[in-house]
Amino acid sequence: MLRGWVLIAEHSPDTTEWALAALLPALAGSTSEYQRLDHLLRTMPGEDGAAPPLVASRLRTVLSPR
Repeated sequence: MLRGWVLIAEHSPDTTEWALAALLPALAGSTSEYQRLDHLLRTMPGEDGAAPPLVASRLRTVLSPR
């Protein structure tokens, strides 16, 4: 599910990336949740085997370990 949202944000950052940037810190309420989200964003494949979406690394910057 997260990958789908990130790929949508890659194509329409003005309308989606800001919403994910606001949502992700709220989802990372514990150390294990932070680690999981960070891992998913760090290892997320791009579309059709392409490089990881650039938005994924930008979204990692809004996460902070608890």
